[in-house]
Amino acid sequence: WRLFKGEWKNDDKKIGKYIFSTGDIFEGTFKDGQMAFGVMKYQNGEIYQGDFYRGERHGVGTYSNKVGHLFIKVDGREISI
Repeated sequence: WRLFKGEWKNDDKKIGKYIFSTGDIFEGTFKDGQMAFGVMKYQNGEIYQGDFYRGERHGVGTYSNKVGHLFIKVDGREISI
């Protein structure tokens, strides 16, 4: 199951909160029905904030794992900080 709560325009998601059956939660903007920019909170405690392309993490963003390590993604590379 999946649940979306937010704004629609012309039968297309624009901005809101998407809850996946896994328990992962995305909050942000959508483009062509896909996640575009926002925060993904994974059930395992990891968090990614940044760009998405076709529903996948892509572009610039920050990622933290469940033990608190922070990474910045630039030009396809993850840099630990």
